[in-house]
Amino acid sequence: MTPQFARNPTDAMQCYAEFLNYTKLDRSDPFVAQTCLDMPVYFISGPMGQTLATISRSFPLTADSLREWDCGFLVFERPTLAVAQDGADYSPSGVIWWSTGAKPFWWDSPRFYRFDTDLDETGKWVGALMALLRQKLALITRPRIGKHVLKRLQLPHRVPECRVVTLRQRERRGQPLMSSPVDWSCRWMVRGHWRVLETGPTWITAHVKGPESKPLKPPSDRVFAVVR
Repeated sequence: MTPQFARNPTDAMQCYAEFLNYTKLDRSDPFVAQTCLDMPVYFISGPMGQTLATISRSFPLTADSLREWDCGFLVFERPTLAVAQDGADYSPSGVIWWSTGAKPFWWDSPRFYRFDTDLDETGKWVGALMALLRQKLALITRPRIGKHVLKRLQLPHRVPECRVVTLRQRERRGQPLMSSPVDWSCRWMVRGHWRVLETGPTWITAHVKGPESKPLKPPSDRVFAVVR
């Protein structure tokens, strides 16, 4: 079997419609119907997925992280996550999460397979996505979805939102006016990293530090040795 991925936002919503049909949820139940309506559907493009896959590896995941996130359902445009189970490696089609866990799923239309175990990698990936959205480093657009897909959702009155996530262009900011004078001897590159603030884990994007009039110091090479 080969997992399916979403070529565009309409495919992502199609995946969500098939997920609801496959799980046989009782959409006549007001609570179930409201949960389906409130769950946003994300389309994660290839470049965005690779960016999050890279920065999520160092995300400071804690036991309280999941309880701070809303529910969500996302579909990848291409293989992004790697999941190992029963001695085999898989590339899940997407991830579904709620306040008690985050699980990757395999989409083989019209069937679904949800992986049994909660993986730290999956939680870190969702945490990184939520952090970028909170910081407004990621931009969300809401595309129009074909009516033939929306009808398959079979939900009253309205339908869930489909959200496309892209990175914002970095804004260049000047030095603060009241900063203390420092006699910098050079400029240097600061790597992107996570910093835990009162508002939660915050991604600090890579940037050049130091005055533009000073020479740029080349990044140092790192050599890692593995010793048994």
